[in-house]
Amino acid sequence: YIFSGLLKQIGNGEEPSLIIPVLLYHGKESWEYRTLVGLFENLDPELKGFVPDYDYIYHNLGEISDEQIQALHNKFLSASFLALKYSLIKAELENLIPTILALAEADGVESNLYSSLIVYTFELSGLDEARILGILETLPAKIKDRVMSTLDIFVEKGIKIGEEKGIKIGEEKGREKTARNLIKISSLSDEQIATATDLPLDLVVRFRKELAKGE
Repeated sequence: YIFSGLLKQIGNGEEPSLIIPVLLYHGKESWEYRTLVGLFENLDPELKGFVPDYDYIYHNLGEISDEQIQALHNKFLSASFLALKYSLIKAELENLIPTILALAEADGVESNLYSSLIVYTFELSGLDEARILGILETLPAKIKDRVMSTLDIFVEKGIKIGEEKGIKIGEEKGREKTARNLIKISSLSDEQIATATDLPLDLVVRFRKELAKGE
């Protein structure tokens, strides 16, 4: 990864700069800290010198306090970390949604990134339409409008969002349009989009290929 990044910089006529890889694990299974050498069992001592043995700066997000996360200079990163930290604790995530949205708004990030975080957060929350709209009513007008414009194209297991505006995205054509929009504006995987829109995975894969050709 580092080497390919350096080659890309050189290819673009740029001065090579330091590249620090960041690995983010957010699976459900416990993750054990291991260095590269630890992946090779019963390795002869003579060969260990040929295996890169880097130490990793390891942080367990679950052990970092919310206050420390919110104190980060990059507020969008703070918002993303909070959503990730409570991704499996639905009740806590629901309470933190207004904070997450406010932090992300504070940085003035580009629309696509902000929309992706909105979709990701509400998808994780598993909230129904009534509770989502209840949360939106507590938000400042500026944030509420921005969130609503994104939720109008978001479906969670067939639940219609933004129905008050007459948007009937629960129908098949609406769900297909939603899937295409999510491919364009979010970093969600095909599997996540298929789950969110209740569409077949192969159809979502086909949409992504069609959109890629269109670009």
